[in-house]
Order: sequence, then C-alpha cells, then structure tokens
Amino acid sequence: MNDPQPENNKKFAELVGICWHENDPPPIYTMEYGIVLVCKCGFKTQSLTELNKHIKESNPDYAADPRLVLREMERIGKLMGFLIELNLGACGFIYSYILDETGKVRDAAIKFMK
Repeated sequence: MNDPQPENNKKFAELVGICWHENDPPPIYTMEYGIVLVCKCGFKTQSLTELNKHIKESNPDYAADPRLVLREMERIGKLMGFLIELNLGACGFIYSYILDETGKVRDAAIKFMK
C-alpha cells in the first residue's frame, strides 16, 4: 500500500529521538576532495547516488512495518500508555493497526506523543 503521509515517518523519528537521514546541510567544498555531500548524521560522500542510497537504507518506513513503531515506543518507555490510549483490545489492535501498511500505527503514535 502507499503511505498517504510519508512525511510522518520523519516526524515520528524526530519524536522518538532518532536521526532522520537527509541531505540537510549544503554541500561543502574542500581543497582536497572538492564537493562533499553531507547527511544530517555526518555521513560524507562525493557521490549523490551514494548519498541517496545511504538515506534510503537508513530511514525506516514506519508505515510499511508497524512493528517498528511499537519497538520505538517501548524503547522510549511509552508503549503501555500508547496501547491503553488506543483502547482496542488485542484483536482490535491487530486487525486495525498491525495489518495496516498505510501508517495508522505511526500516525496514532505521533498524535499520542503530542
């Protein structure tokens, strides 16, 4: 399925304290290497293709795999509160959220943490 709000992956990552990889700072010019492209995490390369590959492989798709959202919520100590807030019961949660690939779990977690 297609994620109707892909920008929410970045928003969720920021809320749980994870670096969202992107070509954020402007390229740097050095005498030794010429133009250097830099990811927000500090990864450096001279190749735009390599930078784009790094970004694509480093950023999780929380919509496509809702388990990633649950793992991060547990890591920051908010999973139980989040599940209680959803108030769906186990079967309702599995049906409504875990099987969804459009970002429902991610978006509900963002709403919960605001």
